[in-house]
Amino acid sequence: LNSVDCARASARLWKAAANKGHGEASLRVGDFYYYQRFRQPDQSKAGLAGVVGPFGWVRYILYPEESLPLLYQYAVESFDDWQNQLAGTETTTHDDQQSASSSSSSGARHDDEEHECQVDQESQQCLASEAPGKMTPEQELQHMMISDLEMAAHYYRMAAETVDNARAHFNLGFLYEWGLGLKQDFPLAKRHYDLAASGNPKEAEIPVALALLAMSIHEKCLKIYKTWQLGGRSEPAPPGLAEAQRNVIMSHLWSWESVVVVVLIIFLVYLIQVRDELQQRR
Repeated sequence: LNSVDCARASARLWKAAANKGHGEASLRVGDFYYYQRFRQPDQSKAGLAGVVGPFGWVRYILYPEESLPLLYQYAVESFDDWQNQLAGTETTTHDDQQSASSSSSSGARHDDEEHECQVDQESQQCLASEAPGKMTPEQELQHMMISDLEMAAHYYRMAAETVDNARAHFNLGFLYEWGLGLKQDFPLAKRHYDLAASGNPKEAEIPVALALLAMSIHEKCLKIYKTWQLGGRSEPAPPGLAEAQRNVIMSHLWSWESVVVVVLIIFLVYLIQVRDELQQRR
């Protein structure tokens, strides 16, 4: 058995325990998915794209014996791709010249084409769609990583909800912070970090404090980057937001609660005037 088969056999037993409500088992299964234990290390150009998490590249510094073969293979495949692109460009140019010379004699026929093209109204160019499901090795690897991270988040949530595991909450906070398998959400990330600190104050206090500090820096840097992308302009509001806000305001103004508040204010002003008149008579 190779490492992947052993990982699958082990994870099968952990999954059985996780389905019975064992929190530690759910946490272990989530780790199997997060660290991509169910696939062989890719010794190709796509392998460099298969880095787990925002700091996964650190392992190539700590373990250079893993990175050197990948870098060499990446350079070889990149050179081969560059040569294929050059050859493809020359072939396309030659074919275009042949088709131009033949079209002048035989004419263009467009009724019986095998492949239908969509014409872009702005550029009037024919866009040939690729076959469905056809992806590059890098895209396939990214798709596998996303599905594995989603499963990792699922099992971490199981551990957090079943036994209120502090490490599961911490991992969920990290996934929410960086948008790994979950939609990026800083408030939810902070909530799970806080739950991790409250679940195990002695061991999780310092890691959570460091994680919250790093998250605040991360959030500020992300805002600065988005502002720079927009050229200093504020982020455009979603379409229909102004109309929705107007409808909400009008619904509050013409509600029964607003009428009651207005009546009570008028009655209060009347009482204040009566009190002042009584005080003057005295």
